[in-house]
Amino acid sequence: MTSIIEIEQAAAKLRRYLRIAQSPDLKVICGLRFFDLFRDKKVVFPESYLREFLPILAEAAAKCRSRELFPEDGEALSRLIELASHQAREVPVAADLVPLMKLASPTAEGPVAERKTVPKEAVRVPCLFVEYYPDLDLPPRGRILDLLVTASPISAKAESDDIVVRNPMAEPDDRFLAQARDSVAAARKYLSDRYGLSSKKRYRFDFAVDSTGARFTGDSLGVAFAVGAVAAVARIEVFRERLSIASFAAFSGAMTADGKLNQIDGEALKRKIRRAFHSDLTLLVIPRAHITDAWTYLSELEKAFPGRKLELVGADSLAAIASDPRLVPPERFSTPAYLARKAWHAKRSAWVEYPAALLLISVLAYLILLHLRVIGFDWRIDHLEVLGNRFKATNPNGKTMWESGAFEFPLPQRPYDNDPKYTDKQFLPVDVDNDGKDELYFTPAIAGKEKPPALITLYDDDGTIKWTVPTCERTSYSVDTILAKGAVSSYVPAHMVSIVLNDGEHCVLTTASASYPARTQVMLLGVDGRKISGPYLQTGHESGPPRLIDIDGDKHPEVIMSTYNRRCMRAALVVLDPTNMAGVSPPYDDSLFLSSKMNRGSQKWYVLFPQTELVKGDIAPSAIEGIRFTDSHTCQVTVFYAGGMGVKVVGLKDENAGMPIPIDFILDENFIPVDVLIPDHTVEYFNILLSGLGKPQITDANEWRKQLLSDFIVYRGDSIVHHLSAGID
Repeated sequence: MTSIIEIEQAAAKLRRYLRIAQSPDLKVICGLRFFDLFRDKKVVFPESYLREFLPILAEAAAKCRSRELFPEDGEALSRLIELASHQAREVPVAADLVPLMKLASPTAEGPVAERKTVPKEAVRVPCLFVEYYPDLDLPPRGRILDLLVTASPISAKAESDDIVVRNPMAEPDDRFLAQARDSVAAARKYLSDRYGLSSKKRYRFDFAVDSTGARFTGDSLGVAFAVGAVAAVARIEVFRERLSIASFAAFSGAMTADGKLNQIDGEALKRKIRRAFHSDLTLLVIPRAHITDAWTYLSELEKAFPGRKLELVGADSLAAIASDPRLVPPERFSTPAYLARKAWHAKRSAWVEYPAALLLISVLAYLILLHLRVIGFDWRIDHLEVLGNRFKATNPNGKTMWESGAFEFPLPQRPYDNDPKYTDKQFLPVDVDNDGKDELYFTPAIAGKEKPPALITLYDDDGTIKWTVPTCERTSYSVDTILAKGAVSSYVPAHMVSIVLNDGEHCVLTTASASYPARTQVMLLGVDGRKISGPYLQTGHESGPPRLIDIDGDKHPEVIMSTYNRRCMRAALVVLDPTNMAGVSPPYDDSLFLSSKMNRGSQKWYVLFPQTELVKGDIAPSAIEGIRFTDSHTCQVTVFYAGGMGVKVVGLKDENAGMPIPIDFILDENFIPVDVLIPDHTVEYFNILLSGLGKPQITDANEWRKQLLSDFIVYRGDSIVHHLSAGID
């Protein structure tokens, strides 16, 4: 039983806390902790404390951000409202309960962030940090802040950039300003590499933190400073596109002057992940070195709170973050808008640039006369609005551009939304003729369980169909089930990637499967629908959309695919030359390949990742979760064993059967493995699964690491160049 003396002592502390706590949500949290003393039914007389503290808490709640509350805070808030409601006869609390009830309403399904109005010229960057409260007797908490960033040009005669940080700290923090300088240096380096920004130009950077009384240092905001500076400078120096920061992504971590992410404290990282998990954020960027431990902690949160999701993005450089369209989406301007921006910039420059400004304005005036009907209209396709068995192409402003003809089947909406979290989109807008108006590559999906035709269509910018061709071909490979007219008995819709060849032609790369078991066919189609290359037959379904990366530095991007190989039950990584794709993926000594009488594949590299004792029957419980290339020409590949990509271990029926277990493999520039990163919990989880299957346990992690390295198989072309257990090195 809590005595009246203990309650009065707690009330005295609360009075002090309410005086020193600057943040309104901290005042609410301190008040909730105090009133939780009255959960003891034997404690009486809360009326005087309600009269004293409830108006203060209500005033704070009216200013409080609901995204700062955790589930336990929401539960305590509900208890306070219930307590005050029961005392309504003795204490007039009705008016004071309204702000508290409004604050409590979103916490049932998780806090909902409330966005403040941002000045038009400012870039808003969500960021995470950990706040400590030794003077409030509260445990540390993860916090979400809005960082507002602006950049403006100053005289080139200035020795350096003018950096202003509106620091909410009561005392100056040298680390805070030093971190801002390092972040600006990293941003300038990235802008120089990507857009050719001159090092002679000087800017004034203004960083303002919407702190609401938060107390922190600058290290945690290093990444946010850098991406904000990139977007802010791009707004005044880049004319073809505009960079923004995704509102559903947050950034945390220190940034070095050369653009590298530093490691952060492990316990602080957990608090940041928990804060982001219980918010409206969907992406959290953290240093890549922490990704395995972060996944483990995130899995625990997902088990405790089913239905809530958070995606972790591991990065080791500013370039990896700023070039990721999920995090820093680029908005490409139409040709008239581009010329207008160039003209406006030239007009504001020195008088010697006026002739150039007049020329650009003249060209713009000509375009206005030539295209009067499209001035002011955005001809970029943002998403497709499905209307039963047809769709409308819709621009970013929600305006209809054109409407398709009717299909013989209903279309689902999900594959045609512009949702960055959904990777299996079935539409690809591309301005193939460079006239400022998007054309549309489209593959059909059917609402329901029926299989759509394996086709791709190119729509002109007015909705006219230019051509329709198959995304898969009938081959001599065993159990290839594609039928006449593109119909299939099993079909995984095409992923599409736009490629511009050396001669400037816009092409589209498609990856689709029209057989069961799934076998992915990769093809490159020209702007007129002709087949330039392919199909390359990958005997297994890909784990995600293909990527284009210049692996060998010849300025011609290669196609990178993550997949798994059904013939040898292994996760696989494929590297292809998009203009030279043919044949079948390895291995080449099995009966299915030999009976097909098809050619060996034209892959540049093909990597088969190690098997484990979890492989059983025709199930390959492994899949590539992510591929990350570094500046040192190495790559880190994360493979999920057991529960990756929804695959479960055969023989296990409990919840452990689908448990994702990540292992990171480090590959050199020739995709030869140089290291395996195995966290302690990975061995523990593997042993749980092995025990369930009645198989021997892993007793020596270092020996297991050697076994994994020796089981790697690397092809260069169609020949094995690395397989230690077979004596090939």
